[in-house]
Amino acid sequence: MSENISRQEEVPEQGCDLAGQRKPKGINWKSTVIFAAVFFLIVAGTFTFLFSSADLDFGSIPSLIKEMSVGYLFAGLGLLLLYVYSEGRAIASLGGAIGIKIGHVKSTLYACVDQFFAGITPSASGGQPAAIYFMAKEGIKVAKSSAIMLTNTMHYTVSLLILSTFTLIKDRELIISQSASVPTFKVLLILGYIANCCGFLSCLLFIFAPRLIRIIAAPIYRLLGRIKLMRDPQANLVKLDAALEDYAECHRLIRAHPFAQVKALFWNVVQKVSSCAIAYCVYRSLGYNELGAVDIICIHIIIVLTVNAIPLPGSAGASELITHGLYKSIYAGEALAASAMLFYRSISFYLMIIACGAVSVVYYVDTVRKRIKKRDENR
Repeated sequence: MSENISRQEEVPEQGCDLAGQRKPKGINWKSTVIFAAVFFLIVAGTFTFLFSSADLDFGSIPSLIKEMSVGYLFAGLGLLLLYVYSEGRAIASLGGAIGIKIGHVKSTLYACVDQFFAGITPSASGGQPAAIYFMAKEGIKVAKSSAIMLTNTMHYTVSLLILSTFTLIKDRELIISQSASVPTFKVLLILGYIANCCGFLSCLLFIFAPRLIRIIAAPIYRLLGRIKLMRDPQANLVKLDAALEDYAECHRLIRAHPFAQVKALFWNVVQKVSSCAIAYCVYRSLGYNELGAVDIICIHIIIVLTVNAIPLPGSAGASELITHGLYKSIYAGEALAASAMLFYRSISFYLMIIACGAVSVVYYVDTVRKRIKKRDENR
């Protein structure tokens, strides 16, 4: 334990925020199972649709796998590990800036937890609370862990906007030509870009203008209460104040430690590129080489931007259909395009969800075991 995480000061196991003691939200495993089931049904429905439309032939996949380059597939697996590791390094960079040294193993565990719960919940809403919960169990104050995760979310959005803007400038014609087979792609792309810009601006307002948020929110909450669209406006304002306290911690983290922000942004860029580069490994493993690595990565950066604002668990369904649509102009035949999409999503997402889910369960069981042992020792 001491090799993976150390602190400059001892903090209560349950954590505390700036206003006093505060416990993190626990893991609701019943909801987790329900979300996982919904996620599975969406994925199953998507592939059933592709199979029924004759775009995907599961019978041809085994023979196709035999012809694929094993070296590129292993490279894709290596990039998947880099994807998870990069998020851990971003978390560690921000933690180190406020006196919390998080080692490589522990930061990767936090990243696994975040990826799993974000992947199976709508709009990735479950990732941050789960990671904060496990951080609190390691003795990290909730205010600090919240600041780390919220700040990292901002860097996630910034890195996506930087990479997508670069792509739209560099490969605009390529994106337009590749999207011809997906009629709604341009509309979804514009909506995705706007949604991510709004998300980034809202982060800035919450971090740098909390009073303005409070002033705007108070009359809106009261109005919603009067027209019966909000049950308890005052209780929700209290929750908003608690959230603003966390954002105040983010403000201090950003202003006091600018270099840590650069490091976290760098690791977020590495994370995005490594995930999208898996598509290039699949592309080359199938014997294609017409497009370069940068072109394939850029295409997938735009796909991530497009589906990022769709409130589905892991963007399941939307990501598969859009990727398949774009692949029709890259691969020879719709069946191969569907198979390539299946290989890419299997490595970059489904395998990650399974692996990170297994790690999260083992981590949780180990955490509970240690807590029970500590309680028994203190009796």
